[in-house]
Amino acid sequence: GMCHGDLTLSNVLIQRGPSGGRPPGFLPDEAPADMRIVLIDFLDSFVETPLADMAKLCQDLVYGWTVRSLGPSASSAHLDLTRVYMSYGLAYDALMRRFGHHEWFKRYFRFFFVVNQLRVLQYCKSADDREYLFASAREQYALWRVEVGRAAA
Repeated sequence: GMCHGDLTLSNVLIQRGPSGGRPPGFLPDEAPADMRIVLIDFLDSFVETPLADMAKLCQDLVYGWTVRSLGPSASSAHLDLTRVYMSYGLAYDALMRRFGHHEWFKRYFRFFFVVNQLRVLQYCKSADDREYLFASAREQYALWRVEVGRAAA
């Protein structure tokens, strides 16, 4: 299937129409009609599959890569990090509910997640970031081994 190639939250824009901000009581599944999601900064991917995009998105949803890259500026931007990470968790849970029961997802998603984490190593500027990526890749690899083992049984 088609693939964005770099689907991180920093490449997702929420565009609102002339009515402005969120209405009171706004919930994600009640998006106003004048709200659009705009994807930017497309890249060629090593494999054209939505699994690569899901893995890249989960780099943010599970490990907070984009927020992590903000460093101290996240605090100065007055981000409510607790709310941000709770929202990430809800989005990840929704992704798992939608796709997690499919055999193709169980078999390949975490593999793509591991490959994504390791692929990002070339852009790391600090030992801390490299360790973070190795640790997340190890964690996802261990989960993948368990899931593939269950699927084979």
